[in-house]
Amino acid sequence: MRQLLGRNPIGLSDNGDYGRVLTSIGLLRPPGFPANGFLTLRFTYGDMPGGGYGSSLNPLLRLVTWVPRAFGAESFDIRWLAGVYAVLLGLLVWFVVRALPGRPVQVIGGILLVVITTDTAFVSYFGSFFSEPGSMLALLFVVGVLLRLRGRPAASPVLVAALVSSGLLLATVKTQNVVLGPLLAVGVLALRPRRLALPAAVLLLVVPLVYAGSQPSGLRQVNLYNAVFYTLLPRGDDPAGDLRALGMDPALARLSGTQAFQDNRRLQQPSFAAFARDGGQAKLVRFYASRPSRAVGLAVRGSRGAALARPLNLGNRARLVGTKPKEVACEQCLYSVPSRWLRPVAPILLPALYLGALVLAFARRRRASWLTDTLRFLTLGGMAEFAVALLGEGDYELAKHLFLFDVMTAFLVVFAVLALLERGVRQRRPAPSLQEV
Repeated sequence: MRQLLGRNPIGLSDNGDYGRVLTSIGLLRPPGFPANGFLTLRFTYGDMPGGGYGSSLNPLLRLVTWVPRAFGAESFDIRWLAGVYAVLLGLLVWFVVRALPGRPVQVIGGILLVVITTDTAFVSYFGSFFSEPGSMLALLFVVGVLLRLRGRPAASPVLVAALVSSGLLLATVKTQNVVLGPLLAVGVLALRPRRLALPAAVLLLVVPLVYAGSQPSGLRQVNLYNAVFYTLLPRGDDPAGDLRALGMDPALARLSGTQAFQDNRRLQQPSFAAFARDGGQAKLVRFYASRPSRAVGLAVRGSRGAALARPLNLGNRARLVGTKPKEVACEQCLYSVPSRWLRPVAPILLPALYLGALVLAFARRRRASWLTDTLRFLTLGGMAEFAVALLGEGDYELAKHLFLFDVMTAFLVVFAVLALLERGVRQRRPAPSLQEV
C-alpha cells in the first residue's frame, strides 16, 4: 500500500496499449496524454462503445472504475485500482500460505511470498491498466488450489470447480496465457472422479481456445510482424534469405529492424499479409526448429530479458517536482535487484532451475506430496510462457511480455526452498520408539 498510494505513488506509464483497455471500460485519456515516461494518475470518464481487448480482467476493471463514478466522481484516480489489486494480493497470498503444510513451512513460505509479490518490479504494474496484475493474481489463485490437492488423485467438487475457475481466469487474462488452459486440462484428467474431471478438462481446453480466436486479428498480425522484422531478421546475416525461407518477398528485407507500431500500413504488405493469413506462426516455429543456433540465440536473449524483471523503457513515477521521465523506482527490490545482478549468467541459471524443478516434481510421482501438482504446473507452465512470449512477439518489449514467466520463476524459487526445508524437518524427526511402533 505504501508503494502504491503514497504521495509519490509508483505505477507504469503507458506504452500505447492503454487505448485497447480504456475502450472496454469507459475511460478516456486525459488532455495532454500521453506524458512520455510518466505515470498518469487520473483518467476522464466517457462512453463504453465496446470492442477493445477482451480479458477476464475487464469485469473487475469495469466495477472498480464504475464505483467512484456512481458516487459523483468526475475522473478516475488509478490509485483506486492499485488499492484493490493490493487487497486482492494480500488475500491470495494468505490463501496460498494457509494451504502450506505445517507452521515452519507456512512462516518461511509467507515471508518469501510477501517479499516477492511486493517487489516494486511486480507491483508497479498495479498502478497501470496493463493486464499483468490479473495474471499474477490468477496464478496465486491456481497455486492455492493446487496446493490443496496435495497430489491426491481424488478431489472434491469444490476443489475441481475452484481449479477450473482459477484456470480459466488465468488463461483468459491475455492471449499469451491461453497455453496454460490446455496444460491444466491435462492435469485435471488425472483426477477422480471421472464424471467431474472430464467436463472440467473440456472447459479448460475449449474456453481458452475460443477466447484466443475471438481476439482482433490485427493484434496477432502486429505480434507476428514484430517477431519477424524486429527480432528475427536483424539477428541474421541474410535477411532476404530468411524471408525466402518464411515464404515472403525478399524485397521486404528493407524493413528489417522496424516494428509494427511505427507504421501500421506495413501490415498490409501483400507478402506479409499472406504469410500471416497462411499459418505464419507455425512457419516461424519451423524456421527456428531448423536453425538451432538462431533458436538458442533467441532463448539466451529471452533469459537475460527475464532477469530484468521489469520494462526499463516505462516510467514508474507521476510528473511531479524532481521526477524524471522514465524514472525507475525501487521501493522494495529484494528480489528484482539480485535477479538483475545475475543477468549475465541467466542463460545458465534459468535452465538449471527449471531442470531441477522438473526432476523434483516428477521424482515424487510415486507418492503423494503437497509439492507435486504445484511444481509440475509451474515448471511446465513457465517453460510454455517463455516459448510463447519469445515466438509470439520476439524481442519487442521482452521484459514486459515475460512478466508471468518471471513470477512463475520466482514461485519456483520459493517452493524449492520450502521443499528443502520440509526435507530437513523430516530428517531431524526422531525415530519412533518401540512403544510407538
